[in-house]
Amino acid sequence: MAILVRKKTSCPYCGYVLNYDVRVNQPDTSGTSIGNKYGVCPSCEKVYLTGKSEWFEKTKKEKRHYYFMMYSSSILVPAFYSVIFALLSFSFLPISDTSKLLTISIIIFIVLFISGFLFQFFSFKKEINESLKRDNKSNG
Repeated sequence: MAILVRKKTSCPYCGYVLNYDVRVNQPDTSGTSIGNKYGVCPSCEKVYLTGKSEWFEKTKKEKRHYYFMMYSSSILVPAFYSVIFALLSFSFLPISDTSKLLTISIIIFIVLFISGFLFQFFSFKKEINESLKRDNKSNG
């Protein structure tokens, strides 16, 4: 799923600690982070580079890489958690009939996989849409 971690960095001018969220499966160094290219330090109010770029600024190669990350993590992350959950339910549910237990595990896998895929996919699409909105506001 769209797992975020709080990343700390500091202002290159005054050393003020800056916090922001980044995706675990999509670090800033991957070249696929979408967001404002510049940030303003709340302490010294100087402009610094964030390491991100807006969707319209990305090259075709960067966009292809982003789509690859989007589709692969939209499939692999929910599949991983779904398999783990299905295996745990298969191990711990007190059902003696193996066919019923297997059916329940498969249903759990399908529900978790579809919901996880949709959540992951639409969170990536939301990032792109927000970037495009920022572009429209700056040009309009």
